Amino acid sequence: MNWYEAWDIAYYKWEAVVQGAGWHELLLVAAYSCAALLCFGARQMSRSSGESGGVWFLAAIMLALLGGNTLYRIDNLLTNFVRAFAQTDGWYAGRREWQILILMFLCVVTLMTLKRYRVRLHEVWSECMPAVLGVGLLLLLALLQLISYHDTDTLFNLRLAGISTGRLLELAGLGMTVWGAIRWLYGRLDTYRQNGSPQKRRNTDDTSIRRQL
Repeated sequence: MNWYEAWDIAYYKWEAVVQGAGWHELLLVAAYSCAALLCFGARQMSRSSGESGGVWFLAAIMLALLGGNTLYRIDNLLTNFVRAFAQTDGWYAGRREWQILILMFLCVVTLMTLKRYRVRLHEVWSECMPAVLGVGLLLLLALLQLISYHDTDTLFNLRLAGISTGRLLELAGLGMTVWGAIRWLYGRLDTYRQNGSPQKRRNTDDTSIRRQL
């Protein structure tokens, strides 16, 4: 089997998944869109007070991409393509070693990234922690589903009250992100009410860490 045949198999399976999407997926896309808009609003408010808003802008982009993936399931297409090619190329049976290595790598990268942002944003960590952890959880779930390791897939497919644990974790990540963004926006609005205009706050707040957000 060549690359084209593997792609045909993957595309056939992907097309069936996309066509089978229902109102649950549409509601989830709406939730991702809401979270992305809140993060973008936090970015705009950060910029109005002299901060870069880079973290919030990155979060908004990631959420928009994850929402699009929920609707179009690009991860399913890629996973099935690699699986179809591996099965005929002779290395499908040995995929677990590579999957374990990738999982270990993801765990290390996730911990290092959280530590980096924890140090960088230490003065405002309590304000942005829910959103950072929420987006991080969503990205980690997306990558784990892309790798499609048997044990993690089994865990994510366990059902509690009729809902898979993977979906529950995804909803938890979205909830943390929305809560973090709303908390940030509310805190900024409260600061504006106390200190006046964004320009006045810009002249009084010289905290370098805040300017990196």
